Amino acid sequence: MVFLRGINCMAVVDMFKKLLDAYGSFFGLTHPLSKSLLLLCTLMHPVVGLMGVIGALSVLTSRKLLGFSGENEYVEVVNGLLLGMLFGSFYQCDAGAVCLTVIGGLLVVLVSAMLTETMTKHFRLPLLGLPYVVVAYLMLPFVQYCPLLPAFPPPAAVIPDLHNAALDWLSPLGAIYFNGTAAGGLIVLLALAVSSRYLAALGLMSCMMLTALLNMLAVPDLL
Repeated sequence: MVFLRGINCMAVVDMFKKLLDAYGSFFGLTHPLSKSLLLLCTLMHPVVGLMGVIGALSVLTSRKLLGFSGENEYVEVVNGLLLGMLFGSFYQCDAGAVCLTVIGGLLVVLVSAMLTETMTKHFRLPLLGLPYVVVAYLMLPFVQYCPLLPAFPPPAAVIPDLHNAALDWLSPLGAIYFNGTAAGGLIVLLALAVSSRYLAALGLMSCMMLTALLNMLAVPDLL
């Protein structure tokens, strides 16, 4: 009995490690602190972060049940993570949304397998986020007929009020992890800086160029 519990604990730890690795694999970050900061960024919107975790765990569980090899595992987990955060950004974390997210995780695994056998092997193209996009469109009919409750803004205590001109231009970095706030952007920048100063510098330059371009085009701030 104790042996079985030990095995279960090891499986949970291994799954959590793979989950953290998926957060870092967005930008190829390997430092544990970077991965933890990115997880924190998503959890600042609790529903978004939780649904993302559910989507990623659904992919990991589906792969294990189907007996798939480790090939493309992190790519698929990232796609499940994105799909879960997408659901969390539009709907509350109720039974219906959780069920759809779990089903979506399974579809991510199946769609990834089909795309790998066709697009990747024949055309030598990477999967990237294509399974997430395909599954999101496949789920649209289910979403239309399920009585899902729309998402509501997180409480102010969860998202610190850093809304000022000095930090707002960092929000596009946070939006990559479905947290388009100045606080989210700052956390993502710190995560990048921990693993790679060059990547952090590229992120800063991208944000500055994007903000300048949007201001020149008079695009309203929708983040």
